[in-house]
Amino acid sequence: MISRGGGWGKKFSTSDQSVRLQYGSPPVSGSQTLDPGSSDDLPFYFLLRNGFSNVSASQPVSLKLIHPGSLTDLIPASMFSACYLAHATSRNRSQALLIVETDQAPHTRFDSGNFTPAVVWNAINGTGYSWAVVKLYPFTTYVIWHPFSKMAVYVFERMVTGVSYGGPATSINEEP
Repeated sequence: MISRGGGWGKKFSTSDQSVRLQYGSPPVSGSQTLDPGSSDDLPFYFLLRNGFSNVSASQPVSLKLIHPGSLTDLIPASMFSACYLAHATSRNRSQALLIVETDQAPHTRFDSGNFTPAVVWNAINGTGYSWAVVKLYPFTTYVIWHPFSKMAVYVFERMVTGVSYGGPATSINEEP
């Protein structure tokens, strides 16, 4: 799943075999076949609206977000985990982006308790998933986990210069 927010740049895909990608969130969707060994700008990036898009591939493929100062690996749903360590290492803005099955979102845990009611879950169109962004306090490590479901967790921070950076949080347990 790919977030367009925050000024992210183009997405590229590489594979040593032909890969069929299907992408989009209703009402904008489409598909593309990438030739073996290609590294290609994916045109669907420019069709995305605010929010998220689901991307599925005919076989395993690496998708990354490329942005000045950052190269972010995307976590495929097949590699979601149940527990993550999220490190806030910046004095400036730090946040965690969580993606979890919509019906399981209320059960997501933050350290030893539930998230506060202030966390807003947003449905990802065309999928059974929702996302939320949680503020992280500087120089703090958090455990973000789910007792029943797998999820994805990313940590993003911003330098004083305004450059964003971050990527997947550290998975510490795959199974709930």
